[in-house]
Amino acid sequence: MTKLIQRMREELIRRNYAQTTIRSYLQTIEDFRRFAHKRLDHLGQDDIRKYQVHLLEERKLGVGTVAYHVAALRFFYVRTLKRPAMKEDLPYPNAPRHTRRLPTILTPEEVSRLIDSARNLFHYTMLLTMYSAGLRRSELCKLKVSNIDSGRMVIRIERGKGGVDREVPLNPKLLTTLREYWRWMRPKTYLFPGTRNGCCCSVTRISRTLRSIYTFRKSTCRQRRIHSTIFRFQVPHNCNGRGGFINPNEPPPSKVADILRAHEARFVDKNRSWLSFQHLTVLRAIARSRTAALGHLNSCSRCGHQAISYNSCLMGSLS
Repeated sequence: MTKLIQRMREELIRRNYAQTTIRSYLQTIEDFRRFAHKRLDHLGQDDIRKYQVHLLEERKLGVGTVAYHVAALRFFYVRTLKRPAMKEDLPYPNAPRHTRRLPTILTPEEVSRLIDSARNLFHYTMLLTMYSAGLRRSELCKLKVSNIDSGRMVIRIERGKGGVDREVPLNPKLLTTLREYWRWMRPKTYLFPGTRNGCCCSVTRISRTLRSIYTFRKSTCRQRRIHSTIFRFQVPHNCNGRGGFINPNEPPPSKVADILRAHEARFVDKNRSWLSFQHLTVLRAIARSRTAALGHLNSCSRCGHQAISYNSCLMGSLS
C-alpha cells in the first residue's frame, strides 16, 4: 500500500465510512493506478478521461458501478490530495431516468431443488437460513448463535444495512434444521464460522457456495448466472412472511376485524378500566367492518334482486 492510498484510508476512517466502502474505494484507486501505469500524484485530466471511457466502453460496466468509481476518485482528489478543482473533471455518467430492473423470481419448486442440491449440512443450513429469513450475505456472515431466539420464534439481525437492527420470523422448519446443524457443527460464537478460529465466514465464501451448487445442478434455475441476492427477492413475492410459501388453496390469514369479532367481548371485559369511549368506538367500528351491520341494501327495480353492499369501518365510525 502506497503512502497516498494509506492517507486516503485514514481520511475514510476519520469520516467513519463503512468498511465495505473503504475497501471498495481503495480497490478503485488501485485499479486506476494499474490502468494508467503512473504514480497517483502524477495522474491528471487525460488519465481520468481515458479511465472513465475504459470503464464504460471496454469493461462495459453499468452506470451505477461507474458512478461508484467516480465517487472514489472524487474522494481521492478532493479529500486526500486537496484538489477541489478536479471535481469538474470527474462528472457522473448520466443514467436513464425511471429505469428499474425487475428481480428474477424463482418458483417454490426451483428454490427447493436449489437448496436440496447442497452437498453438506453446512451449505444446506446456510441457504435455508438465507432464504427463509430473507438475509443479505453480510447479515448471514455476522449471524450469531445467540441471535436465534427459539422462545419468541424470531431471528435478531444486528447491524444490518445502514447499521439498523431488526427481527425476522423464525420458521419452524428452519429451527429444526438449525438444531440439527448445531448438534453436528457445535458453533460457539458465529452460527457459520469461517476457517479462522473465532471468525465468521466471508461473503466470498457464500458466493462461491451458491455458484458451486448452481454449477452442480444447472437445471435448477432458468438463468445461466445466479446471484446470491436472489434469495432476498423471494421472501416478499413467494412467502407469507413466516418463511413458508403461500398456498392458494389455503384460507387467507385472519384479519384484525376477524380477531376482534372473536375476542372483542372478552378483551373489553378484561380491560374496561382503562378503555375510553373513543377506544370502544374504534373497536366496535372495526368489528362491524365489511358486515351486514354497516351495509345497505341494493335492489333492482326491474327484477327485484336484492344484494347487501358492505361498508368499511370508516363509514361505520361516521354513521
